Formats: sequence, structure tokens, C-alpha cells
Amino acid sequence: MHTPSALDAFFQPRNIAVIGASGDLGKMASRPLTYLRKHGFKGGIYPVNPKYEELGGFKCVGEIEALPADIDLALISLPAAMIPDTVRRCAAKGVRAVTILSGGFGELGTEEGLAIDTALRQVVADTGIRVCGPNCQGGVNLFDHVAATYSGALSSETLSAGPIALVTQSGVFGGLVFAAAQEEGIGVGFWTSTGNELDLTFSDFLDYAVLDDRIRVVGGYLESVKDDGERFVTALRKAREAGKPVVLLKTGRTDAGRAAAASHTAALAGSDEGYTAAFRKGGAVRVASSDAFRDLVAAFSTGRIPRGKRVAVLSISGGAATLMADDCSERGLEIASFSEALRNRLSTVVPTFGSVLNPVDLTGQLVADASLLEKAASIIIDSGEADVLSIFIGMCDGNKDELVEVIGRLARATDLPIFVTWVAAADRTIYPRIRTLGIPVFHDPTACIATVASMVEWVEDCALPAQPDIPVGAHAGLLETLRARPAGMMSEATVKGMLAAAGLPVPLGQLVRQPDAARSAVAEVGGDAVMKLQAVSVPHKSDIGGVRVGVSGEQAEEAFLALQKLFPEDAEGVLVEARVRDAAECFIGIQQHPIFGPMVAVGLGGVFIEIFRDVAIRLAPVSHAEAVTMIQGLQGYPILQGARGQKPRDIEALARLVQQVSEIAAAGRDTIQEMDLNPVFVQAQGSGVVIGDALLVRK
Repeated sequence: MHTPSALDAFFQPRNIAVIGASGDLGKMASRPLTYLRKHGFKGGIYPVNPKYEELGGFKCVGEIEALPADIDLALISLPAAMIPDTVRRCAAKGVRAVTILSGGFGELGTEEGLAIDTALRQVVADTGIRVCGPNCQGGVNLFDHVAATYSGALSSETLSAGPIALVTQSGVFGGLVFAAAQEEGIGVGFWTSTGNELDLTFSDFLDYAVLDDRIRVVGGYLESVKDDGERFVTALRKAREAGKPVVLLKTGRTDAGRAAAASHTAALAGSDEGYTAAFRKGGAVRVASSDAFRDLVAAFSTGRIPRGKRVAVLSISGGAATLMADDCSERGLEIASFSEALRNRLSTVVPTFGSVLNPVDLTGQLVADASLLEKAASIIIDSGEADVLSIFIGMCDGNKDELVEVIGRLARATDLPIFVTWVAAADRTIYPRIRTLGIPVFHDPTACIATVASMVEWVEDCALPAQPDIPVGAHAGLLETLRARPAGMMSEATVKGMLAAAGLPVPLGQLVRQPDAARSAVAEVGGDAVMKLQAVSVPHKSDIGGVRVGVSGEQAEEAFLALQKLFPEDAEGVLVEARVRDAAECFIGIQQHPIFGPMVAVGLGGVFIEIFRDVAIRLAPVSHAEAVTMIQGLQGYPILQGARGQKPRDIEALARLVQQVSEIAAAGRDTIQEMDLNPVFVQAQGSGVVIGDALLVRK
């Protein structure tokens, strides 16, 4: 059902019916008639309304049954209650696809709206007709002059097609982005407003766009994934494998109503974090604002993708150059370190009161001499010492045309990615003129560097190994044991017993129920023990004083009796374990996302992890290389490396455990709701890791 040919009816229809069009051509139902004619649709256009003989210069058809036999697409604007029967009649007539522009369906949350949804789904199931919407604004294919929408974004007399596809769940937002892109000289080939996604989903339209050779980048506005999460990630991965970036603006980043859960991981890995993990797994780039969305999509559409993170900056302003250098450093880019030979060559063209260090200060002399930019840029391009060339220009109204010509010659002479920031241009046509050269242009230097950083991030993510396969039979014993147990939370002692049997590193220890047994257990673990109350009802034992550290054999019975006073009704006893000294504390967790399934998290551990939120989250499973990348991305990573005289920690062992836990999460997606290993003691380099505490909730 998800083949490209099924969507050809939307993007390359031979003939279009407009059902519900009225005499007022300015209304939603009739605007497609105007837009289809204005933008050159070459097929037949058939308004359907028995009240009129003609509408907008097109002969009216009285009823659906009177339409020609080769209608590919019908645009429907009728009351919601009429839609299921109308769609069924369209299918009977041979119409391949419908776009339902009207609302009043399940989005209302009413009994009536949901009933209409159910009836419409049944029509789709019975007939096989494909549906975009309902409650959407339609779609556009400017390559082939298809303007099947009522959006005011199509009101312009001329529109430019380009290598960008937009897929937006919000019709209004999509229309605004489309219109803004056109105003900025950014061509858009496809735009689809997906609406309620009763049938066709975001993923379907993404697949279609990626398979079109005219499209280089897809920009998506997403409120939620409405089909299967795995299907969505697969669609993203197809785009990445095709070398076509997907830029996503996802709303709903915060969730004030997020329910508290038992584990730290559940508190950290909320709904939005799951989306971020899914985007990363699929290779998409997430942005946080409409400006960043526009900038990044436009930059990717040029086809000039950075091959590395070395940035060379040419600037008319030393201050702006310093700002851009700071932005590069903060965003993980490198200000390219120029060789002496390159600096010497630059010194032959850069004014003596400028700078040939990177960033290069061309000085205000650029206002009078546009050739200065061309000479300096050509030297840097020829050197091969930069992966990106960023040019900052301010004002320069007197020689603006010469500078644009220089930028054009540079663009034609090299495939090196060139980014231009032009501040305070009196002639606003400068921006679209530069874009037509295939060069991204910005009003703000920080936005420029942010765009470069996002593009480099995409390149680096694409270089990561593909999603690993879960080893056949991996952790089968652990999962078999879990599946035999009832749903709900398990005590630390129970979980650790299963983890130890599966070969995961847990401390030497035993569960005791009597004071004298505690004394013997402390002696068996070496005379330096940790004693912990065990009860399912007390998952966070330290909060009530249920943990004793550094207990000797002489102190064991007293410590047991003190913990016994805290016993709730479901107490299982006291867990006595060998104490782990001189180790950094991390945590590893599993959480099930309602759409994307199992996620794995790693971060610095302890009782305040929700406050510091220094955590990396991915969809499970992850490879060892990805686990290392997760750890290296933590703000506290220097602690594990041995900052301020500390011992370097066994990061490789921590990464192996993250990988193992992610495999357990993926293989046990039907069994494990959430799991926390906190703390995980990361010992000195080469000495391994030890799971200090464990919490698990069986689905």
C-alpha cells in the first residue's frame, strides 16, 4: 500500500475533480480552481456542483457519477457527515485518490467526529482508494504545475520550483513556510499538508519525495507520529541512505503533564526525548525554530554538503569574525588552522592592517575593492585547508553588484560549500540573487554557523554504523526468566540475580533475613559491605535511610536490626554486597516509548540525575561505536577521562554494558517496561564496571 505509484495520483494527476466548489471563488472550496489554472495545470479540471453550469471558467459536473472515467484526484470540501459516502462514490467511479480539505472529524474528539472517522476508514478498507487528510490544505507539485490546495500561499502570480519537498502536519504552518521560501527566492518542488492522516501518513509522503530525483532535501513539520514508529524511522533511514537530508521541526518539546514513573530513566526519557532519539536513529536533523528550519532546508537544497568541520572565515569586520569563531567553537566546529604557506599567500592580498590568521579580517577595504574577496577566497579554496568557507559582508551597498558577481564566480569555480552572511543590505534583492547562485545567504552570522554545524552533524551521523542486529539468542535466558514472572516491579536482589546469571557484572553478595546471617555475609564479601533494605514498595532505598555503606563484620548485626525497623510489609530482607570503592558513578536505563519502543539511556549517576539531566538517549539497540558516542557526548565525559587528577575510567567497559543493555531492551520489548542500573560503578581504566543497584518493571 505504500508504493510510490499510489501517490502519483496526488502529485501527477491526469485530471482533477473539485467537489463542493461554489460560486464564490475566494472561498476554500473553490480556490483550487483558481490556483490550478493560474499555475498552469495541464490536465482536465472538473468542478462538481449541481447548482452551477460553470465555475471559474470550467464547465460544472452535476454529480460524481457524471465525471469522466480518468479522474485521478478529487479535492473534497463538503460537511464531514457527507464525506464517507462521497469518497465511496468517488471510488466507484474509478477516482484513485482524494484530498479531504474539510474538517469536523476525529480531531474534534466528539462522538460524532469519531464515528465519521470510523465510517471513512471502512470505505478506504473496502475500496482501496487513498486519502490525504481529512482536515488538510492539500498538496503542491510545482515541477508539474499541480496546485491542488486552497492555501493562500499559492496566491502569487509566479512560483519557483526547486529541490525542496515540504511535508507538514499543520497546513497553516506549511503554507507560511512555503510562502516565505518563495519570497526569499528558495524554490520548493513539493508541499503536502497531511492533516489528520486517516490513511496516508507523513511517512508515505516522505517516501514519495525521497524517490524523486528532483528533490535534494525534505523539510518536515511534525506534531506527532500517527503511524507505526518503526515505519517512521525506516522512512527516515531510506532518506539518509539516498543521501537526502530530512530536517524536522517538532512541536511539543515540553510535557508539563508527564506522569511520574518509578525509574530515573522514565523521568528523563519522556515523549519528546523519544522523538529526538528516533530522529537520530533515522538520520534526520532536528531544529528548534522556523528560522533555523528555513535556513537549514535552504542550505541543504544547494547540494553543497560540508565534508568536514574545518571552517575558514573571511570577514569585513574583525568583531563579526570573532563572533563567528566563538560560535564555531561552541557548536563543535573547528576554525581551520592555516599553514604558514597559506598565511604567506594571503598576506599578498590582505591589507597590512588586516589579519591573515583564521578568521581572516579583510577590513573595510572590501567596501571599495570587491576583488579583495575574490583573491583571498580563491587562495583559501585552492589550499584545500578548509571544508567550509564562510563569508561575512556588512552593508557594501556601493559595490554590491560586483560582490555578488564575485560570489557567483567563486561558486562556479569550486564545489566547496560557501556560506554568505550579509548584514544590513539596503537592497533586499541581494538575498534571492545570491541564492540563485546556489549559495546559502543569511542575515545573521550566528544563524549561519548554526546551519553549518547542523549540516556537519548530519554528515557525521551518516558515517555511524547502521543499526546493529541483535545477536540470535542473546539474553534468551534472562528474558525467559522475566517472561515467567508476573507484571510489575521487582526487587533489586531479584533483578541482580537474573543479571548475574546473564553474565552482567554485579557485586558479590547475598540476600539475608536474620542478623547472624548478615554477619556471615559481610565476612564472605570481604569485611567491607553495603547493606540495603529489599522491598518492591521501596525502589529508592536511600530516600528513607535504607542503605548502609562501609559495614564491617562487627557492625553487621546492628546494621541489620536498624534496617529491619524500616521494613514495610513486603520486605524481602537485606541485600549484603561487597563495597565498590574508587569509582565514578554512571547510570544506564531502559524505557519503552509509546510510539518508538525501547530506548536506552546513559549518563552520570547518583540521586540527582533528573536535576542535572546529563544523559544521552537512543532507540535500542545501539552498536558499541554508538554507545561510545553517547558517552563522549555527556557534559560529564571529562570526569570519566580523568579530569582534575582523577583516574581515567573504563569507558570501553561502560560502552560494552550500554550495548548489552540496549540489546536486552530490544529483545525484551514485549517484556521490559523500564529498567534502571544506578549507580553503575565505572572503575579505573581496564578494571571494568559494576552494577551497584538495579530496578526493573515487568510489562
